[in-house]
Amino acid sequence: MAAIIAADQGDDAAAQEIAQRAWERAQQLNQMLLCAWALNALGYAAMQRGDLGGALAWYEQYVPLVHDTENGAARLLILGCAAEAFFRAGRIDDALRLVEQAITIAEFAKAPHRLALARRVQGQILVAQGKFDGALRAFDDAIATFSQLGSQLELARAIYHRAALRVGRGDAKDNEAARAEVGRARDSFAE
Repeated sequence: MAAIIAADQGDDAAAQEIAQRAWERAQQLNQMLLCAWALNALGYAAMQRGDLGGALAWYEQYVPLVHDTENGAARLLILGCAAEAFFRAGRIDDALRLVEQAITIAEFAKAPHRLALARRVQGQILVAQGKFDGALRAFDDAIATFSQLGSQLELARAIYHRAALRVGRGDAKDNEAARAEVGRARDSFAE
């Protein structure tokens, strides 16, 4: 968790160092959940610094690790992030498969934060597929949940992606409001 927080705060050196130590320790202990979480930390930190190839390499190790596991936590906590990495690296079909699994697991576990994260990623995938109405619904669902939970960073991400979709569609009546939404999201990232 410390590596993810460091990555979100823009401290890439600390994120990499913490994640690498966690990965080494997890391998020594040979404990699946710890390995999955360390791979997530390494992948997430790489994704946050824009190293999509590195992120994908870490998440490509994660996916087979948890593929047949009954350990729901290893899948619940990480599948949405893995889906985002695959999406951002251009592996849309893999991302879609992972995000659908993430949604199913989060719904079953009644885990609203993980469900909202997966819905946000699903929205991003739907935008890439040109399914704009479905994407708006996914973003709206994510925004509603993150608002209720008080998850400011994830809320800002969902708002940003919804606003980018609205601006990109060029609907004049929504354009000014969408641009204001982009500004609010960007300001939230700075807080």
